[in-house]
Amino acid sequence: MQHTGGTAIMRFRWTSPGPLDVGLFNYSLIDCTSGVAHRRHLAYENGTSRTSDQAEETFQVNPSRTYRMRITGQGTYHREPRNQFEGLIGHFDVAPDSAPDWENETPCV
Repeated sequence: MQHTGGTAIMRFRWTSPGPLDVGLFNYSLIDCTSGVAHRRHLAYENGTSRTSDQAEETFQVNPSRTYRMRITGQGTYHREPRNQFEGLIGHFDVAPDSAPDWENETPCV
C-alpha cells in the first residue's frame, strides 16, 4: 500500500505452489481512525491455471488519517497424485497443506 496525501494505492497479489482449484482473496484498506474499509477481491470460483495474479486499486482517502491493509483468503491448489508421496509409501511430501488459509495485515501508516 502507498498512502500519499489524499490518495492511497493498494497493490495486491498472490502466489501458490500450483494452479488453484478454487480461491478467494479479500483485500481491505482500513481507516485506522474510523474503521471504515474499502474492499476488493480476486475470486476464482471455477479455479484457474494460474499460480499467481495481481491487481491494483486507487482510493481517495483523508490525508490526515492513517490506513492499514488487511489480506485474507482461502482456497485449494491442484496437486498431481504423483506428487502426494515421496520415497517409500506412507512418507508424505513436505509441501504445505492443500487447503491453506492466507491472512496478513500491515501496520497503520
